[in-house]
Amino acid sequence: MLTGAGPLRNAATLLGSALNSGVTIDLASGTATDGTNTVSWDPGVIEGALGGFGNDTISGNADENNVRGHEGADVLDVSGDPPTETEGWIDRADCGNDTDADRVTIDEADTTANCDSEDTITVVPRATVNSASAPWH
Repeated sequence: MLTGAGPLRNAATLLGSALNSGVTIDLASGTATDGTNTVSWDPGVIEGALGGFGNDTISGNADENNVRGHEGADVLDVSGDPPTETEGWIDRADCGNDTDADRVTIDEADTTANCDSEDTITVVPRATVNSASAPWH
């Protein structure tokens, strides 16, 4: 269930594309804001996000994420997957077709990034945790 107001209110895949300012979307905490309006939802319900025309920050969650920065110099992070390979989860980060320098963080397995030469992609190893105590278990 989404709660909040403004243009972010109604979203299945969270869309910030109607916004000209930057949007901050955190799929793990279940929040999104454009600086004026804030939306919240039960974490884990939404797995995808599309940024707006400003400089966006989009962070994924432990589920399979599909995020796209759209326009602006965006920061995308879909590196929060569980350390197990048995799930087969694949995150996708798309920088968009703009010429702004985006920054993307992905994990080393089951992740794809579609970015251009002006963008920076950082690949990090998956975390090693006790899966019995992990939040996605």
